Amino acid sequence: MHHRYDRNHIPIELLRTLVVIASERSFTKAGDLLGLTQSAVSAQIKRLQQLIGGDIFGPGNVLNERGITTERYARRILDLNDQLLSMPGSLSHARLLRIGLPNVFASRMLASVVRLCSAAAKGKQIQVHCGTAEQLQQAVEGGYLDMSMLVFVSDRPGKLIAEWQEDYAWIGSRELVLRPDESLPLVSWPNSALDRLTIRALEQAGVRYHITFAGEDMGSRMAAIQMGLGVMLIPKRAALEDVRMFGSLPQAASMRAGVCLRDGICAKEVAAILEALEIAVRHDSLPPDPRPILATGMSQTLM
Repeated sequence: MHHRYDRNHIPIELLRTLVVIASERSFTKAGDLLGLTQSAVSAQIKRLQQLIGGDIFGPGNVLNERGITTERYARRILDLNDQLLSMPGSLSHARLLRIGLPNVFASRMLASVVRLCSAAAKGKQIQVHCGTAEQLQQAVEGGYLDMSMLVFVSDRPGKLIAEWQEDYAWIGSRELVLRPDESLPLVSWPNSALDRLTIRALEQAGVRYHITFAGEDMGSRMAAIQMGLGVMLIPKRAALEDVRMFGSLPQAASMRAGVCLRDGICAKEVAAILEALEIAVRHDSLPPDPRPILATGMSQTLM
């Protein structure tokens, strides 16, 4: 009986792993999100392929035709699974809700997100994930995250429960002096959407620049800022009080932002947590800094 059960039922965790891999386009990133080693992820996919009778990935870990079909069914099964778990009387105290927060906002908003969402959860467990805008959007679309704050740095559409605009600002050390006759020192996040936004703003304004530090980790970039290595473009509300804002550098376009809920989850069941998340991420504000922020002559050179 046990072996026949194994042959005729696909464990739900195998399907969730497949969906996360398809969203992240990486076994390693999927393992990080799921808390699994790469060997465990590979073993799950191997088991899934045995159950459905064939390979689901082609060269470069890209889904083949069988894989695309399997992923489509997997998303439907996961949606139904999660809807059943959200029903009254279905051990709601054990329900885990995964919430996303862009890592650029973590220093300013993480404490509020955890405090307010935990208070609103009322017996549900919450788990907060930080990542890039692209990672969080893919995780919501893939069904891994239940809800998330998102900042859309691309033209990809998004289904938002609440929506607003995020303004961007240039930040640097309070001791940093920008020389009007020198190129702009830049702290960069290579190949990121934010980096592309930064370069576009500078090039459209004809501002010369050079990269003094490059790193994927937000903490390392903030350390470079505090060392005075250069300036960086970030959402204005993500800036901490111990940095200087350089208001005369080229202005970048505001970006669409909001709170997103994944497909297949009942909004009424998580309404209180959604509201708490929106309050935590939308109504955070940075008090104005009255101190002067620019070296003499800089605005004339860069405008």
